[in-house]
Amino acid sequence: MSYPTHLMHLAEQIDPFIFCHYLQDNKWKVIERKRTDIRIYQMDTKTDFYQIIIPLDKKLSDYTQAMYDAAETASSAENLPLEELIHLLLSKNCDTSADTPKNIR
Repeated sequence: MSYPTHLMHLAEQIDPFIFCHYLQDNKWKVIERKRTDIRIYQMDTKTDFYQIIIPLDKKLSDYTQAMYDAAETASSAENLPLEELIHLLLSKNCDTSADTPKNIR
């Protein structure tokens, strides 16, 4: 059985650029902002509206909580168990064949 603190620790280890790439691949819309230390994504379905803030700088004071919240929102929007999404994103961290997106808008 997983506990939120365990999942929060795992969420903290997700590469934010891989998370951004994942969201873009899954049709999340990038919301342009002047801030360069975060990236905002939105998804609007027929019944719900979702917004995710991805912190790009691990030095932000709320980095861990923001990554957990982002994973929780994405899992809810995509109807995936939170733990499954986190493990999917972590596996992409370890995938040496994947491009780490440097030019994500």
